[in-house]
Amino acid sequence: MAVSPGDIKNLNERATKIADRASTLEMRVTKIETVLSGAKWVASIGTIAVLTWGAFITTNVIAMKQNLADGGAHQLVTQLQKADSPKAVAANMNLLKSEVQVEVVSNKKPNRQKIRAISAEVEKTLARFPEVDESWSAAAELVSYSTSSTPVSPEQPLCDTNVEAGYIPPLPEIGKVPFLGYLFRNCRLRLSSLPSGNVIRGENYTIGRMAYAVNVTIVLDDSGISETDISNLVALNCRFEFSVSKTPKTRAQRLLLAALQNPDALEKVKLPV
Repeated sequence: MAVSPGDIKNLNERATKIADRASTLEMRVTKIETVLSGAKWVASIGTIAVLTWGAFITTNVIAMKQNLADGGAHQLVTQLQKADSPKAVAANMNLLKSEVQVEVVSNKKPNRQKIRAISAEVEKTLARFPEVDESWSAAAELVSYSTSSTPVSPEQPLCDTNVEAGYIPPLPEIGKVPFLGYLFRNCRLRLSSLPSGNVIRGENYTIGRMAYAVNVTIVLDDSGISETDISNLVALNCRFEFSVSKTPKTRAQRLLLAALQNPDALEKVKLPV
């Protein structure tokens, strides 16, 4: 069949229209892909936001649980853990001491959970940096505060330490003591003025007297602990009045650490002398 020039013109016109329609469809497809891409981006941002918020919530829940567990001491404990130099330790210990003093002035009762958490970290810090004066000063302040609610009269006479060891009468607080020792009751016992004498110390043993303090205010300061034949002091319902401004000598260090390690043993604490 012959094709006329008019047929060729019609075919060309139809081919042009088909090409135009194809171009239009291609543009629509591109727009749809762009919209879908944007939707994916928004969805991704939304997902990231949800995940970030979830992480924020989780972190804060963990922090809240930690604060409940340690009485709110988490931040201070964390700072002590991060302290990696004597200067950093001193700064944090000064902060701790100031915080304890504020609690004392405010007449706040000791928070056992908080004291327990902080005492444990102070002990670890002392083991890492035993030469930092501020650490011992803060430890003494913390120990004193931990016993501040003990019902001991603030107006007590000084204990009579110009005595010799003798038999201790049976008492409800300590029962029967079958050996010679010392008993102090309802008085202020200065550790720098203990009964005179000497303790025999060997590599693996110590021979000395036992002393019992009942309802006593036990005082430790920069004077340290005097030479005495007392090797152990059992504090029963006592209040500690510890205050040091420098690193104490070995015996006072041992006594301070023993008190620091027993923040809950308010009724009975055995202190090495």
